[in-house]
Amino acid sequence: MKSIINWGKSREKDLACILPMLPDDIDLFVDPFLGSGDVFLNVKAQRFAVSDRNEMLIGLWRHASQGLEGFLEKLHALDDGWRILDEVAFPLMAPLYQVADSYVRGVVSDYRLLVDGVGRVLGGGDWGRVLPVCWASAADLKMELRHTLVAAMEAIQRDGRCRTQEAITNRLCTALKEGYFEYLQYLYNASKRPQLRASLLLYLLHFSKGGQFVTDPEEKHIVCMEYAGSVMNSVPFTSRLEVLSSGDFKERMARTTLAKREYLPLLKHASAREDFIFADTPTPVKDSAFTAKSQLQLATYLLHKTSARWMVIVGMEDPVVQRYRKHKLNFLPYEDELIIWNY
Repeated sequence: MKSIINWGKSREKDLACILPMLPDDIDLFVDPFLGSGDVFLNVKAQRFAVSDRNEMLIGLWRHASQGLEGFLEKLHALDDGWRILDEVAFPLMAPLYQVADSYVRGVVSDYRLLVDGVGRVLGGGDWGRVLPVCWASAADLKMELRHTLVAAMEAIQRDGRCRTQEAITNRLCTALKEGYFEYLQYLYNASKRPQLRASLLLYLLHFSKGGQFVTDPEEKHIVCMEYAGSVMNSVPFTSRLEVLSSGDFKERMARTTLAKREYLPLLKHASAREDFIFADTPTPVKDSAFTAKSQLQLATYLLHKTSARWMVIVGMEDPVVQRYRKHKLNFLPYEDELIIWNY
């Protein structure tokens, strides 16, 4: 199954390496660093216990696991809006190119005239068709689209390399998608409805750069993320929707315990040899909740305090590697990481 969430470090491309190495007789599969859940969604096991300390991430998984019709309907509405955006914008691309070309060639040099020109072209679009929720504003969406289009035209004017009609049109298409992305982000930050916020966040992450976002230090419910750019202009959300609606996903989630907690308490659930711990550890960095000390605590637990089988993935240069190398274990270098297992 494809992961339902684009979240930071994905293991989707690594499944061909990881899955054949996992036991095929797992009773309880435990993953304390769930993230996008690529391995969790594809490993064979009787039961699952997964967690992550990120409350927003676990919230997304909970909404997805409940499979409520309202949640799926909102995701479909968002995806319809992304598609309809192309239909509404298509007849406007030629006049938008003319505005951009005039600005790039210096025929129109006044910034105010540029803004007005873009605004007049956008006035010909039926933006109400694009809106994913009834209380959203077509005027606000048009304002966001105007902002990203004007910024794109200014960037084209400064960049002497991308001045063919095809190159300019492609930049404008990306700007339209980015504007819609920014507007959805505004809706997320403005909404107080948990289900709507969850669907918006899940959808935004699909198109975000690196599947990452930052939260406002003062107001944790406010997020800021960056559109991934032209590479995502035509990448549909459909494949993730298909997983969310599938019987396989629903059946797996029915056998899963989800929790927001630190990693060590969850590991205690795996107490027998039939159980399995998969620990794809975060990289310890400055100000990270998972530190070098956490990495050593995890190693101590795996090496001395559990009877379960386990696999851990750590950075090749991580100091904790020396702790594992003192024991009879299996080691596989994989790109810049090291896969270690005890069975």
